[in-house]
Amino acid sequence: MIARMLWIALLIAVAAVAVAVHLDRQSRVDPFLAKHVPAPFRYFAQGQVAVEAIDSGDAASMLEEGRRLVRRRPLPAGNLLLLAIAQEQAGHHADAARSMQAAARRGWRIPEVQHAGLLNAVAAGAMDEAGYRLAALWALSDDAGLRDTLTRTVLADPAAAEAFGGILGGSPGWRNRFLARYSAADAPPRLVEAVAAANRAGTDFDCAALSALARSFALRGNAASARTLWSGKCARRGHAAEPGGAGFTPEPDGAPGPFDWSYGGQPGLTVSAGDAGLDYDNRTFGTQLVASRLVSLSPGNRLLTLTSAGGGGLIEVRIACGDASGRKSRLASRVGEGALPFTVNAASCPIAEISVHGGRGSRRGLTLTLR
Repeated sequence: MIARMLWIALLIAVAAVAVAVHLDRQSRVDPFLAKHVPAPFRYFAQGQVAVEAIDSGDAASMLEEGRRLVRRRPLPAGNLLLLAIAQEQAGHHADAARSMQAAARRGWRIPEVQHAGLLNAVAAGAMDEAGYRLAALWALSDDAGLRDTLTRTVLADPAAAEAFGGILGGSPGWRNRFLARYSAADAPPRLVEAVAAANRAGTDFDCAALSALARSFALRGNAASARTLWSGKCARRGHAAEPGGAGFTPEPDGAPGPFDWSYGGQPGLTVSAGDAGLDYDNRTFGTQLVASRLVSLSPGNRLLTLTSAGGGGLIEVRIACGDASGRKSRLASRVGEGALPFTVNAASCPIAEISVHGGRGSRRGLTLTLR
């Protein structure tokens, strides 16, 4: 009889342990269950218990639960982060700093840990380390505002920019998101240097995104930065390396570079360029951008002449200047074929954009000459 009772008691104990273990595991997806897990069996649940203790504001409780969490699961960086938060809120600042540093050494996949590690690196003057941490945040964090703020802070330092560019040089998955985020108008310090370091390492950037970034610098009169940006693999595909002239050239392979002719690709518009000039067919009912290119114009009186071998429909040529803010202002324009005289002031128009716009209709053998 006693043996039977002991057997039943053992089965009940095993069942209780099984239920406790199951509750602990289930608490990963249902945090509400964490407080119902018996204290000795809190493995996964302890993290939620620590979070609730921090939220309660009770210093003794948050420290106790945070320390218990790290004792039970000392390896995950997220647990060290929770302990650091508890220590900081309880006024144990030195302990919090040590816990945060330990978390930063382990937690490459946790954005909050990377953020803390970056701030610690900046405070310690370890700017190359800050560059690595910033790269990790670009890979992990969805907080665009935080990323931008930290990017501007970190890339102001040459060592950090070089370290960050080295990570970019490995062609990480976020590289094109980084490029597409900025233009010359809002670029963080040393963006050009960081991208140049990545180009030297052979990064496979999205050429359209890189071209747009370089073009934004050129339109602000900074052709040197545009050339530096456009110096990697994308520039080795037959693209123009400098702002060019007015003559139409065949479209290079892939996306056009910042100094190439860019030909309209809108639905309903077809454009082709070759030795005989430019042909286009606009089947839409509106005026479309047919072609555009950045040019560097010497100061003085100039003459741009537009002709075609045949066809019809409205056609207009425009010349616009870029300024230091990146805005374009129209310098001159002409509707129809013929000569367009204009005057260039080098101080206010270091880089100009020539663009051709066509209404419904088609043209063949279109040519531009600039004198």
